[in-house]
Amino acid sequence: MRVEVIRDPAHLAGLRAEWTALLRASPADGLFLTWEWLTAWWAHLSAGARLHLVTVRSGGELTAVAPFLLRRRAPEAPFPVLEFLGTGSAGSDYLDLIVRDSSAAGSLDALAGYLRGARLPLRLGQLRAGSAAAALAARLGGEGWRATVEEAGVCPVAVWPQPSWDVYMSTLTRKHRTDFRRCLANLHRQFDVRFEQAVTEGETQEALDILVSLHDARWRDRGGSTAFHT
Repeated sequence: MRVEVIRDPAHLAGLRAEWTALLRASPADGLFLTWEWLTAWWAHLSAGARLHLVTVRSGGELTAVAPFLLRRRAPEAPFPVLEFLGTGSAGSDYLDLIVRDSSAAGSLDALAGYLRGARLPLRLGQLRAGSAAAALAARLGGEGWRATVEEAGVCPVAVWPQPSWDVYMSTLTRKHRTDFRRCLANLHRQFDVRFEQAVTEGETQEALDILVSLHDARWRDRGGSTAFHT
């Protein structure tokens, strides 16, 4: 397997088709690991970091992408640290290595070998349990690296689509259903509530502006939020 480090952002455009195909063949497939999301994040929110994207190929086929960046000085450490693209601003969830499932073991071995030689600390956030990044950390931990795991938050998940709203409600606990129905009844009792769908571009922009203002108002007294900080 051949490992390559991409440091020039101009080379990202040429990876788009392969990246998209690899993500679809990876257990980590999701919005926040798409080429579109991470290249947009890099263009607007990387704030002085250096691109350090690591690819693994087997016989010319792309088998893994480690979407890393290099921060010369981390907030809690005066030395360079590798992080995921998408970390911090904009609220990316479920970041990970993008690894083809059929060649995961060899790809992770190749990435571990590269990182042993690079001798750079990793700070990998927004992981889900069972992620490829966690498996990589376990490999390095078995070779003398020190790994620290901490819970950074909880992401509630609603499984969708469902045949109907009532079917979805039936998947929740009895207490959850009761609490939701009580809150919804109170909402209708105190306010004139309507559900509207934004259809046109103008309606969408107006709705997004309202969303940002409400979000900022909610978090202003809690120390602020990085989700819409620009």
